[in-house]
Amino acid sequence: MSDDQVWPRYRELLKGSNVKFIQDTVQAIDLQQRQVQLASGLSYPYSHLVLALGCVNGYFGIEGAQEHSLPSP
Repeated sequence: MSDDQVWPRYRELLKGSNVKFIQDTVQAIDLQQRQVQLASGLSYPYSHLVLALGCVNGYFGIEGAQEHSLPSP
């Protein structure tokens, strides 16, 4: 399998949809104004908002898993 089959790029997956993919750090969310303020200084209005909170690698006590795997970016 190629890397794209295992780890597809979100921009490519969402191409042609009405969804905007933005990777940044959220500083504040104004629920009344429906707006997200980002660490980059940009802010975006939204009608629907989906946030991904990042990840932590879990090895579940499997011996050798941490030493023989690549961590998430």
